[in-house]
Amino acid sequence: MRTTLGVTGKVFQNGTEIFSQAVAGSDQTGYEVLVNTTVNEGEYLDFALTPVGPGGDTGDGSDGSHMTATILAGTVMEPEPPAPPGMVVADSAADY
Repeated sequence: MRTTLGVTGKVFQNGTEIFSQAVAGSDQTGYEVLVNTTVNEGEYLDFALTPVGPGGDTGDGSDGSHMTATILAGTVMEPEPPAPPGMVVADSAADY
């Protein structure tokens, strides 16, 4: 029985892999990631999905997925994670 079906998302810069992450076939959430790199004029990025899931199985034969890629310019900072439930977060005395 196969339990590791899924796909792998990859990013290549000028033909060199700079990111790879697998997601299981049963995963309904997926993932969001920021891949920081500098791309100069004349260089290129490729975004790819492979039929290989987390277990490396290449023979499952029925992969499906949804992929969106957004390219941002400038310095991109990862957002702060949300505060745990019940925790109060304040930036100043006025926030209390």
